Amino acid sequence: MRSLNRGRDLKLAYHNIHLDPDIRKSIYIKPPEAWVPAFGTRSGDEAAVRPMTIAQPEDIFLFFGRFRHVDEGFRFSSPELHCIWGYMQVGQVITDRKEIEQYHWHPHSKSNRLLNERYNTLYIPSPFLSWDPLVPGSGTLKFHEECQLTLPGKTRALWRKQPFYMPEKVTNAKRKNSDQTGLGLYYSGFWQELVLEEDEVATEWAKTVILSCGTGH
Repeated sequence: MRSLNRGRDLKLAYHNIHLDPDIRKSIYIKPPEAWVPAFGTRSGDEAAVRPMTIAQPEDIFLFFGRFRHVDEGFRFSSPELHCIWGYMQVGQVITDRKEIEQYHWHPHSKSNRLLNERYNTLYIPSPFLSWDPLVPGSGTLKFHEECQLTLPGKTRALWRKQPFYMPEKVTNAKRKNSDQTGLGLYYSGFWQELVLEEDEVATEWAKTVILSCGTGH
């Protein structure tokens, strides 16, 4: 990490880091005894979309982030890309403070969230995918072209066009900071969630992403 970040002090640069979504048990040196996968959202993320679009059991989360390929010497060998790296199919939605407190290892169970965040919510995945009982209800994905949102050869925020995440399909209006271009769909600004209208094509795409990219823990 220090090599990739050119010697910057990581304690200073990443002092606020926390594990959420927490869906990969193997990342722990010693996992909490009662650990289960979980993903938290709070007022800043949920207020704009409640109550119409709060995730419900069987809804699907796809988690994406900024990535770069590195060579064997841990030097960057590609521009930044937006890629889907994990998924969760919702099994349980927890909003009660006392219930959330039981998941003591998760950052959304901490007192500042429980006391100050009106819409603090914890999502627990289903044990297995509803359409494939052999695949866990949450997990991480291996890199595959199906997981890459960024158009090949373009800057990270210029995405492949998909009809189901075009601006008119995004339900939370505060997140419609996007611009269509001739090549793809450009998403700009700082945002954390896109909530899409229900769409059979989108659901099939999500299933393809999860199964094509291969799950790992």
